Amino acid sequence: MATWNGEPGWDADPDLKSARLVIAPQGMMLTELLRERFEEWQMVYEDATAVVFCRR
Repeated sequence: MATWNGEPGWDADPDLKSARLVIAPQGMMLTELLRERFEEWQMVYEDATAVVFCRR
Protein backbone atom coordinates (compact mmCIF):
# COMPACT_ATOMS: atom_id res chain seq x y z
CA MET A 1 0.00 0.00 0.00
CA ALA A 2 2.96 2.32 0.56
CA THR A 3 3.65 2.32 -3.19
CA TRP A 4 0.01 2.92 -4.13
CA ASN A 5 -0.13 5.78 -1.60
CA GLY A 6 3.05 7.35 -3.00
CA GLU A 7 4.87 7.19 0.31
CA PRO A 8 8.62 7.88 0.42
CA GLY A 9 10.50 5.19 -1.48
CA TRP A 10 7.54 4.30 -3.67
CA ASP A 11 9.77 4.39 -6.76
CA ALA A 12 12.15 1.82 -5.24
CA ASP A 13 9.43 -0.84 -4.91
CA PRO A 14 10.89 -3.97 -6.55
CA ASP A 15 7.56 -5.03 -8.05
CA LEU A 16 7.07 -1.62 -9.62
CA LYS A 17 10.66 -1.51 -10.86
CA SER A 18 10.21 -4.82 -12.69
CA ALA A 19 6.72 -4.02 -14.02
CA ARG A 20 6.20 -3.25 -17.67
CA LEU A 21 2.48 -2.57 -17.26
CA VAL A 22 0.52 -0.92 -14.45
CA ILE A 23 -3.27 -0.79 -14.23
CA ALA A 24 -3.92 1.87 -11.64
CA PRO A 25 -7.24 3.00 -10.19
CA GLN A 26 -8.25 6.61 -10.62
CA GLY A 27 -7.67 8.61 -7.46
CA MET A 28 -4.56 6.79 -6.22
CA MET A 29 -1.40 8.79 -5.61
CA LEU A 30 0.61 6.27 -7.65
CA THR A 31 -1.57 7.06 -10.66
CA GLU A 32 -0.69 10.73 -10.41
CA LEU A 33 3.01 10.01 -9.83
CA LEU A 34 3.20 7.79 -12.92
CA ARG A 35 1.53 10.53 -14.98
CA GLU A 36 4.43 12.81 -13.98
CA ARG A 37 7.00 10.19 -14.99
CA PHE A 38 6.14 10.51 -18.69
CA GLU A 39 9.78 9.89 -19.68
CA GLU A 40 9.56 6.43 -18.07
CA TRP A 41 5.84 5.61 -18.26
CA GLN A 42 3.40 6.10 -21.12
CA MET A 43 -0.31 6.32 -20.43
CA VAL A 44 -1.99 4.08 -23.02
CA TYR A 45 -5.57 4.05 -21.74
CA GLU A 46 -7.77 5.97 -19.32
CA ASP A 47 -11.41 5.84 -18.33
CA ALA A 48 -13.45 6.81 -15.27
CA THR A 49 -12.23 3.74 -13.36
CA ALA A 50 -8.58 3.18 -14.19
CA VAL A 51 -5.47 4.27 -16.05
CA VAL A 52 -3.13 1.88 -17.87
CA PHE A 53 0.57 2.73 -18.10
CA CYS A 54 3.29 0.94 -20.11
CA ARG A 55 6.96 1.33 -19.39
CA ARG A 56 8.78 3.09 -22.22
